[in-house]
Amino acid sequence: MRTITAIATVSAASNRESAPIDLGDSIGYSVHTVISGADIAGTLKLQSSNDNTNWVDVANSSVSITSAADNMHDISNAQYRYVKVVWTATSGTGNMTCTFIGKDPYIGRV
Repeated sequence: MRTITAIATVSAASNRESAPIDLGDSIGYSVHTVISGADIAGTLKLQSSNDNTNWVDVANSSVSITSAADNMHDISNAQYRYVKVVWTATSGTGNMTCTFIGKDPYIGRV
């Protein structure tokens, strides 16, 4: 497994986007996001790409945040090469940190 700080501790009061993460041969990963602060609100989602240029939302990954939160996305069978985390701030002040954990590729995949 590999661990990457996708978004270091930054203000959650403005929109944020992680750098693209190359999944390589990994077909599973998780993203742990911690959001803290007073009356913080926004939308957290994952986006995927096969060419690191054209991005689409990962199905069912959009989460509406209305207060400080700990969120875990756990993805298996990813059939794309790149992923990134997107935070769209709506209101409030606070901080966020986001950690990516890439799981080992499935052994014996045909």
